[in-house]
Amino acid sequence: MSIDNQPLVTQQGRPAEPSLVAAQSLVSVPKSLRGVLTSAGAVSAMLWGFIYCAAAFTGQRFEAGLLETSWQLLPIDELTAHPVHSIWYMHIQPPLWNAIVGFLGRWSPLPIAFSLQLLMLASGMLLAWSIASILQKLGTSYRSTIAITLFASANSGVLMFGFRPVYELPIIALVALIVHLAGMAFERRSPVLAVSIAGTILVMTRSLYHPIWLVLLIALMAWSLRHHTSRRSLTIALLVPLIVVGGWAGKNQIMFGRTSLSSWAGMNLLRSISPAIDPADIENLRADGTISEVGALGPFAEYKDYEPLVPTCVPSHSEDVLDHSVRVVTPNAGFGGNNGEVANYNYECFLPIYDQAGQDALAMIRARPGAWVKARYWSVKNWFEVISPREPEMSPVVTTLNRLTNFGLVAVAHPPTPSFLKERTLLAQRGPISLVLIVATIILWWAAARHLWLLIRSRSDHITRSLIIAVGGMITAWTFVVGVVGELGEQPRFRNLVDPIVIAIAGALTAQWLSSHSWSRWRLRLDRKRTIPAAVVALSAGLLVVSLGEGAARQRVITDVRPDQTLPTTVPPTSPSAVLPKQKPVCHRFIHLGDSNLAIASQLFQDQWSQLGIEAKVDFAVARAATSTLYDTDTTALEAIAQYRATVPPENRCWIIALGSEDAVLSVRNNSNPALPIQQMVDALAGEPTLWITPVLASATTEFTLDASTAYNRALLKIAATHPSMVVFDWQSIALQHLDQFQLDGAHYFRPLYDLLVQQVADQVSLAWELRE
Repeated sequence: MSIDNQPLVTQQGRPAEPSLVAAQSLVSVPKSLRGVLTSAGAVSAMLWGFIYCAAAFTGQRFEAGLLETSWQLLPIDELTAHPVHSIWYMHIQPPLWNAIVGFLGRWSPLPIAFSLQLLMLASGMLLAWSIASILQKLGTSYRSTIAITLFASANSGVLMFGFRPVYELPIIALVALIVHLAGMAFERRSPVLAVSIAGTILVMTRSLYHPIWLVLLIALMAWSLRHHTSRRSLTIALLVPLIVVGGWAGKNQIMFGRTSLSSWAGMNLLRSISPAIDPADIENLRADGTISEVGALGPFAEYKDYEPLVPTCVPSHSEDVLDHSVRVVTPNAGFGGNNGEVANYNYECFLPIYDQAGQDALAMIRARPGAWVKARYWSVKNWFEVISPREPEMSPVVTTLNRLTNFGLVAVAHPPTPSFLKERTLLAQRGPISLVLIVATIILWWAAARHLWLLIRSRSDHITRSLIIAVGGMITAWTFVVGVVGELGEQPRFRNLVDPIVIAIAGALTAQWLSSHSWSRWRLRLDRKRTIPAAVVALSAGLLVVSLGEGAARQRVITDVRPDQTLPTTVPPTSPSAVLPKQKPVCHRFIHLGDSNLAIASQLFQDQWSQLGIEAKVDFAVARAATSTLYDTDTTALEAIAQYRATVPPENRCWIIALGSEDAVLSVRNNSNPALPIQQMVDALAGEPTLWITPVLASATTEFTLDASTAYNRALLKIAATHPSMVVFDWQSIALQHLDQFQLDGAHYFRPLYDLLVQQVADQVSLAWELRE
């Protein structure tokens, strides 16, 4: 009898009872399973899943409407009906994310939104497990591993991607998995092949990670493990991306004449430079032939805007994903424009426009290198910005998480910009930046450079540790360089892809450095008698500085600061926030002028005016002021007023003005009187019935401050007091009661507050004017 078949015996040497054998067998299985479930990776993954589910079950919704409006996706109805056929004719992006969405929509037994949310849950748990595994390989203790993992992977900048049907969270998890696989040098037979497969998946999902990046990654792995990798494994590792990535690029060359994974790279490049050039200068470049009409118009407009500027185009393919320039979205899908449409950037006739945009971008860079440098400065500043929440804080879990994230990342006010580098575009963001991310990135890059040099020189004493740090630093550096050089405005979203790696590796290195530099000696000095009073004083001082830095109380209302006691007081009890004329004008036609907030809510307002039977012109422009706009192609407030006074019949014509934010900021920036632009617009309106909605700004860290909007609204109320035809609707007083519905920039809102705005304005219109169809 072999030893494996001998019966179990007791300590007394007698055969054990069958019941005892069964009991011991049952105990042994849970012990082994318990070891897996209590590992740092498993615990971290389960905690991440718990936090995500807690947010979902306490009200945080999944934003499924983005399936219809996301630029990166093909038209969702066609994609889910014919996923394989649709993806074959895709050219704007690498195909894998569209394939996942299409396959789930076509074959999953569950609704597509729920299927994608389960995918996000799995991605987040994989991310947490990978980060914990990396930290353990770096020698971090069990408790520190779990703490750092949760801070790196469950902060709001990362976790909130799980409530949107976009590819960010799966990519973040894939990046962490690649670093984890790189650290398995002696735990599996072919880590080079595993990294090659994971890297190929990443390249086929996100165009940010170019095939050149994958070649560098495989080369580093192959060189570092050349004595431990077979020729067969290395050959397969090279063939996987060559066949998959090369095959798809070859397909694009045959079908569309472009050997690339993303056809709209030219548009990205144009957006990286054109906002930094003054509109008048762009017109000069167009006039002298340096750039074309496409470059002068700017990036990512709708095809109808480019169509008059390019030769007539007829798609050579009849597939739906290629022969329609727009796609119609349902009303609850998001804000797709005045007609509920969004551009289909996979439209075949966009291809020559993308090419021209790239040529114009290069021409701009050559002609205005200083503007390119300025734009890169803006991009670097954007990089470390704490990303704003992407969803309304519907869940108390998310509210708490956002606060903890800002605290943990040490989010501070955006640094001032030198006058010659001043931003003139919303793409140069001015939100708070994270000191933790800045320091962590420096630590990681310094350590990565050192370990990369050791690997190249074959002098590393710990290959696993060196590969983790070198690969993590390499991915982070690539993301930074490409994200800063090739884009403007998307930098915080790019940085989020590598935040967990940066925080985890830098956190591990910092903890180990502290433990190895006589930390125990410092602990002897930190006795309770000294540290507790010092901590109380430091905390009190910090709270005082923060409270003074935020200025006056945010709940200030216009009715409390009216400077002119002669203002009309005949306000109906049902509407305490409006200043109404004594006699109601009759209104049949509305001209509704606004800025980016009106752009976001335009369809909501259009539907509201249609329900009231009102003929309305809803006109908006980004950063619109009395005499300026962000884009030269848009009309200023004064230009728009003149245009509609000339084209809309004057009989029963009334105006709704939803402007002032930009003029308020400009008046503070230029130290000018905020009444001047208001008076210019009032004079242009020439006494016609006007409902003026007060702007409201609530940022404590940017120029969009409450002080700016309050000063503007004071001036507005003074002027309105002398114009009986004007109605001032105090939206600021109402909006400040819902500060949790403001986005981080302090100027834009989340959807519930836009719904409230539409309803409140409609109520004010009905109170102030007599509406007639």
